[in-house]
Amino acid sequence: MGGVCVCCAARPKEEEKPQAEQHEEPQFFDCIENVDDEIRGVDYNTQLVSSSGPYPRSPRKEPRVLKKPSLEDSYKRVELGKEGGILPCCSNRATKEGMSSNPTLVHIVEHVREAWEARMVEHTSSHLEEEFPEITEWTKAPVVERMLRAAGGKQEEATDLLIKAIDCRVRDRELFTSLRCNVLFDIRVIGRDVQQRPTIYFCFGSQKGSLRDIIPQTLLAYEVAARITEPDGQFVLIADMHNFTLSKNLEFSAMRYFCDVVGSVYAERLHFSLIVDFSYVAQTMWSLAKSRMSEVTRNKLCFAGKTKAQKIVRERFQGTTCEWILSSFEINRDQSCSDEDRHLHAQRTSICDVPLGP
Repeated sequence: MGGVCVCCAARPKEEEKPQAEQHEEPQFFDCIENVDDEIRGVDYNTQLVSSSGPYPRSPRKEPRVLKKPSLEDSYKRVELGKEGGILPCCSNRATKEGMSSNPTLVHIVEHVREAWEARMVEHTSSHLEEEFPEITEWTKAPVVERMLRAAGGKQEEATDLLIKAIDCRVRDRELFTSLRCNVLFDIRVIGRDVQQRPTIYFCFGSQKGSLRDIIPQTLLAYEVAARITEPDGQFVLIADMHNFTLSKNLEFSAMRYFCDVVGSVYAERLHFSLIVDFSYVAQTMWSLAKSRMSEVTRNKLCFAGKTKAQKIVRERFQGTTCEWILSSFEINRDQSCSDEDRHLHAQRTSICDVPLGP
């Protein structure tokens, strides 16, 4: 399947709006296929750029409760590109000089390559890069440095972590290359915090499948957030546990798989996680997950009820992103809203077409 890339979208500038109504000129950006290209403007309300080219956007039905964001609010969306194959993530750019200046990074890469070369007896290709292009991307300086930080500076642990991360990328190559999956619940990149970190929001109340079913969509949300941040950047996660259903998420093997991927591929990516309305029932799932998390990761988690969560959101987010998060709390708890209302609201309050779709 041909792959697509999400890369280098310009950051939205979010500022506190005064009481008087402002009319700022909106900005729209589409994906740049080459990191050296200039950003090209596109009016997102009239057309999208897809693999088949621009096409008219059909009008969307207005939700019954929440007002559709204005053009000023729709400041930026990260859209799918048109290239195929395994494309490099912008966050993985690195120079040979940056690698060679740190002997520890060089040793880690050498050990990783040796481990993969030992597996080549099972493959027909004699070159690692031909059969496993992921190795080239995942042995660049920013990635190796991130693994070393995640391992607390321990070279051997960083090597094992990097090997596991590459294993995950190879195993799920089609998912990470195509950036497409079944949409089974509400998870999206909703904006950026005050420090411009991409922020993922999801609500378990919209879950339509099992934990194993929703893992691909969750990983794509993580992937997009990682690609639109800095080389060593992090992202924020807001997990809305309202209407969490334990029976849909009691799959031990799926939980282990998910934690292994997140703990390796996205090691040291999480800056802060706000977990809202964490029920007594959800604690069972937490007891399974926390055993596979490092103490550093566990310390980044904040559990809060809706009222406290709203206060935290107002402190950490501004402008449109703050409004979108708070409105998501409300619509996901409003029994008068239909699933369609919530889905349309989720699409309108996402800055990226992955993983919800345009």
